[in-house]
Order: sequence, then structure tokens, then C-alpha cells
Amino acid sequence: MLKKSLKAIAPPLIAILLLYLVFEKTGIYLSTILSTIQSTPTWLFILLLATTLLQIFISALKWRLVTQKVSTSHSIKINNGFYVFYTALGASLGQLIPVHISSIITRSLALRAHGNLNIKKGAFTSLYEQAFDLLIPIILVPSSLIAYIFDYSVTGWLLLSLASIFLGGWIVSEAGEKLSRSVCRYMDRKKLKSAFHERIHDILQACIESGLFENKFLRRIFYLSTFRFISILFRAILIAMLIGSAITALDVAKAFPLVQTTLLIAITPGGLGISEWSWIGIFNAIGVNLDEAGLFAIVHRIYIVLTVFLICIVSGIYFYSLRSNQKQ
Repeated sequence: MLKKSLKAIAPPLIAILLLYLVFEKTGIYLSTILSTIQSTPTWLFILLLATTLLQIFISALKWRLVTQKVSTSHSIKINNGFYVFYTALGASLGQLIPVHISSIITRSLALRAHGNLNIKKGAFTSLYEQAFDLLIPIILVPSSLIAYIFDYSVTGWLLLSLASIFLGGWIVSEAGEKLSRSVCRYMDRKKLKSAFHERIHDILQACIESGLFENKFLRRIFYLSTFRFISILFRAILIAMLIGSAITALDVAKAFPLVQTTLLIAITPGGLGISEWSWIGIFNAIGVNLDEAGLFAIVHRIYIVLTVFLICIVSGIYFYSLRSNQKQ
């Protein structure tokens, strides 16, 4: 019982400690943060809101495409407002628990309640869709490291990143189905019959049969994930513009894949503290003052939370008003 309690409270405590250290070590003040928020031009706030909306909309679209593939029946006829709202709700709850877990829980329960889809299948739709969101920054990490080591300009970084994306997209789309079929054949040939191997075999076989590993579908999900990545990168660049510090758009672009990859180890709610220290550590390593790096990280977090919650509220009102109108 005690061990379970410690596991439950450890992540938020770690987040609070890391956040406290941000203020302690960088020397930023709450008054500076508030004045920065208050000085945000209306047009810039609208752009920040638009980039978050685009991020959520693309995630919702990918989720809908995957759900349509996974569902073996045609009974799931849910409007787009459903996918947008529950994606936004998952992202909002992701500020309280690790975001990938919150999305899986929220979406699987939502599909069960509104679409009568099996909980496991519902969870898989979210897991499959989010896997690509982690894949994109991982693919771009080598480009960022090379750009840092050789001090590439915007053009050099952009060309290297585009080459990485196109190569990654080609490998994923071409190898997905072939690799999964090869793994299934290997398991059959070696007669691997343990519960774990049979489960993996069944999942891969189900993905092949439902078309989740088709070249065209993999390519579509991959490039939609790329556009989602670009939208949240643009939001981070807008934050740098708002701060008006020594942090340039290129600095943000180079650092962004590295920061996003930390989501793999984000045990704290919403990656709180871990993401902030990733930004601060990278920026400080390239010569940015700790106070400027810390201010960027905190303001970036505030605007993520604010815009995600606003979109969640508005999309929730829209979805449930639409449902009530349909019932009348």
C-alpha cells in the first residue's frame, strides 16, 4: 500500500522540485513572467491559439483515420467534433498526468462510450497514432546534433531536416508491412508459442489485415505527424519572438527535436520540469543566459496549458451542443 502511494505521489513531487529549481537556479521572478504574459500582442496570442488548434486538429484527424481502420464494423459514425474534443481533453489531462497515458485513457473510454468499441482496441488507436508523434523528433535528433556540432545556418539545418524526414518517411512506408510480415513468418517458423509471442503475433497480424501497415496509410500518418510537429515548433518560435531575447528561431528549431524526445522519459505530469530543464540546458549550452532560457521555458509552458484548456472548453461545448441537437 505504501509503495503504491509513493509511486502515485512521486511524479508530481518530482515536477514540483524541478520547477522550484528552475526559479532557484535561473533567477527569474514571477513579476517578469506576468509582465511578459501581459505584454503579449493580441495577434500573437491568436497565432499561438491557432498553432495549438492545428496541433490538436491534426492529432484528431490521425486518430479518426486509425479508428476507421481498426473498427471492423461500420457502427462507429462519430462526427469530427468528437475526435477534436477528446483529443483536446486528453491533452488537457496530460498536464496532470503523463500526456500519452492521459490520451490513451481518455480516447479508449470515449470510443467505448460513444462508439461501442472494445477498450483495448480504443487504447491501441491512440497508441498507434501517438507513436508517430514520437518518431518524428527521434528522426530529427541526428539533424539537430549535426547542426549544433557544425554550426549550420538556417539553410543547412533545413536541408538536413528535410532529407531526414523524406528518408524516414520512405523507410517507414516501405518497410512497415514487409517487416511485420517477416516477423510473423519468423515466429511461425520458429514456433514461438509463449503468451508474449502469441500476443505480438496477433497484434501484427491484426494490423496487417486492417491495413494499418499499408504503404499509403503509413505515409499519410507519417506526414500528418510531421505537419503536427511543425505546428508546435512554430508555436515555440512565436514564444521566442515574444520574449525578445537572444534565443533565435534557429536556436529553437535545433533544440526542439531534442526537447520533444524527452517525452519518452516524461514521468512527470505533462513532462513538467523535464521539458523546462531540457530547454534551459540546451540553450545555456549554446550561450544563452539562464534567466532568458528559464523565462522562455516557463512562458512556453504557460501558453501550452492556456491554449490547450481554451480549445478543450470550446470544443467540448461545441461537441455536446451538437449531440443535444441531434437527440432533439
